[in-house]
Amino acid sequence: MKTPITLEHLKARIDEVGQCWIWNSTTSSNGYPIIKPYGCRCELARRLAFTLAGGTLNPREPVAVKCDEKLCINPDHLEKSTVSKIGKNAAKRGGWKSKTRGAKIANAKRKTGKLSMDIAKEIRYSAETLVVVAERFKINVSWAKKIRNGSAWKEYTPNAFTGLGARA
Repeated sequence: MKTPITLEHLKARIDEVGQCWIWNSTTSSNGYPIIKPYGCRCELARRLAFTLAGGTLNPREPVAVKCDEKLCINPDHLEKSTVSKIGKNAAKRGGWKSKTRGAKIANAKRKTGKLSMDIAKEIRYSAETLVVVAERFKINVSWAKKIRNGSAWKEYTPNAFTGLGARA
């Protein structure tokens, strides 16, 4: 028979830092505390701590941390939330403004697109008119213009001039 997980099981995997219970065990690929209760599927430790402390959650309902410590699982610091609220809080903290995030999103979209960085470079440095370039690569003229002026298909690879305002 499996013994039920309790808050004491979770507390065995934390370091108390001030009021926060900092998770010192396994984390997800995104850095959030996770636990495998019985060798089964992983569960988010925050959700488990919230429900063990008497909170109720609907399936897939997020639990946010009030103290802004990503690894904190103290039930007093946890609250029910929505994806929208979590997104707005991340935006306030500047979580979606980094160049690294922009590069990750762009690269993910580029994997399924009909253009590649090599084609974008060819469009950018071509002496042909935008109409000719657009016909050759079967894209819209306005898209070719955006690529040529550098507002689309930016190159995020670091070079010697990164940060100096120069384009790659």
